[in-house]
Amino acid sequence: MPLSIFRRHSVDCRVHKLKLSTSQKRYFTDCDCPIWLTGTTDSERYPRQALGVRDWAAAEAKLRSLNAEAKDQTVHGPKLDDCIARYLDARDDVQPRTLAQYKLLLGRLKDFAHGKNKFFIRELSIDTLEDFKTYALAGLAGTSKGTSIAKLAHFLRESYRRGWITESLVDKMRRHKARKCYKLSPIPSESRSVISSPASDGLTVPGSPSPPRYSTTPSKPNTCSGAPPRDTWS
Repeated sequence: MPLSIFRRHSVDCRVHKLKLSTSQKRYFTDCDCPIWLTGTTDSERYPRQALGVRDWAAAEAKLRSLNAEAKDQTVHGPKLDDCIARYLDARDDVQPRTLAQYKLLLGRLKDFAHGKNKFFIRELSIDTLEDFKTYALAGLAGTSKGTSIAKLAHFLRESYRRGWITESLVDKMRRHKARKCYKLSPIPSESRSVISSPASDGLTVPGSPSPPRYSTTPSKPNTCSGAPPRDTWS
């Protein structure tokens, strides 16, 4: 049944004083009774529900909007913000704090995509996602950025699994290896005395204290404190 609107007449509506059948009363609009909606679109079924308006022209405008939105979703897939909301609703397996982090990240993704006039999830491309990582996550570093990208990857995997997108975008995302850094460790005093001896460099002034020397031997762990401990999505 196509999407349609009708008035749900109150008991004191004047339509009941007219010689109309029950089906004819349904299409009587010359009153101020609440307007209801029922039927199906190309993508969704609407059980009987109030539209929240009494003006017939306003109700018709809502009806056209719903039909147009359904046709857009048939072509472009579901809206990005709808997918984000449904994804967050389904994440009952995480703690509230983690869920809040997902909500913040995906909110940034939605705002970034909308800024590029992309409102449907299937309009996301690998180029859009790489730009999002580069510019929207520019203020993050190390573990924070790696964690955010891992959350983004989980959302994309779920989107592909649930059919919201038709290709696995996460498989095209560029991987990032954690960068190694080297911590300068002081050389033991017995080794320092040898290094700072006149025979070693010829520059030590007799009687002056030996400056501390440092080694570039990698410390353990040999990754930066803010970097992910293994390969991550970036």
